[in-house]
Amino acid sequence: MSYVIDIAEGTKIVPHIVLIGAGGNGGLILQHIAQMMSIFKLNGEIVIADADVVESKNLGNQLFIQQDVGKHKAEVLARRYRAGYKVPISSYTSQYIEDIETLEQLYSNKYELLKKQQDDKYLYLPILIGAVDNMFSRELFHHYFHQCENLLYIDVGNTSVTVPPNWREVDKKRWTPEQLNEYKNSGYNGQAICGIKRHGQVVLPPLGDALPHAFEQKDIAPSKLSCSDLAASEPQRVITNKFAAMAVAQFINELFDEGTVSNHYILFHAQKAFMKAAPISE
Repeated sequence: MSYVIDIAEGTKIVPHIVLIGAGGNGGLILQHIAQMMSIFKLNGEIVIADADVVESKNLGNQLFIQQDVGKHKAEVLARRYRAGYKVPISSYTSQYIEDIETLEQLYSNKYELLKKQQDDKYLYLPILIGAVDNMFSRELFHHYFHQCENLLYIDVGNTSVTVPPNWREVDKKRWTPEQLNEYKNSGYNGQAICGIKRHGQVVLPPLGDALPHAFEQKDIAPSKLSCSDLAASEPQRVITNKFAAMAVAQFINELFDEGTVSNHYILFHAQKAFMKAAPISE
């Protein structure tokens, strides 16, 4: 039997959103949540965190243009959508988020945010959105969730395209039939999952609890990746990034509009134009 979690309980939500990751998924997610914060006239704040800088290879599949090359992704996106939607968006680019203390600092503006509220009937809601592609960061977010008193945590992830090791140098016409087949049938699926902690109690289990085997794969910290590791990273499909961002947008839209969460996770497959939500069950 399914049910709906009423988070707002008749009050107006003051969302304090920290979005980790400013790549293919993160850029699209930021556009969605900034637009919705503007539409619903919520007096909240957004912080987007990522130490990555824009490279030429990002121009085709991420929301950047030539003049952005060499600049921090998070700064470019924050400036753009802050100006476009007139909502408070800041960026954190000093380092990758690799420890709980740094993550906590991203919410340090809480009391300044609360001073801006015009009445007392509101709910301050810290929201963490993970748009990263490594399990080291996801495991960190999981530990942070469990030490928080209150947190809504959305993790989104999708598969990468399977390509040959030298795919950047070799024309696709020269790939083997097996390589072409793997390419055509990969990189389309993913999921977004929501966890909720209220008053110290887990109301809705996050990724690591809902999928106990999620952290069996161990990744090293993003700052420890070598240049060759980064260059060899597999690409993602733009259409899959769009599906991933839309899955996150469903959670945020319902939260901003109704003050509720009715789905635990959303699965999607971009090639099949498929998206299915799993309602919260007792």
